[in-house]
Amino acid sequence: MSDNLFFCFTLFPGQRFAISEEKVILLNLIRHFRIESTQSFDEVKPCRMLILRPKDGILVKLTQRY
Repeated sequence: MSDNLFFCFTLFPGQRFAISEEKVILLNLIRHFRIESTQSFDEVKPCRMLILRPKDGILVKLTQRY
């Protein structure tokens, strides 16, 4: 995934709306699915940038709640 993928949200005046949409989508995912990591803590390699984040992302498993 490109580091500049979400850069476009800072380029237009509807930035607050876009962030609100992201929050709604994330909250709906959390509400309707149980999210579990499929990797152990030791398998996740850190990437030091402005913030500490996983180098290759984190693999997750979604299980529908109801």
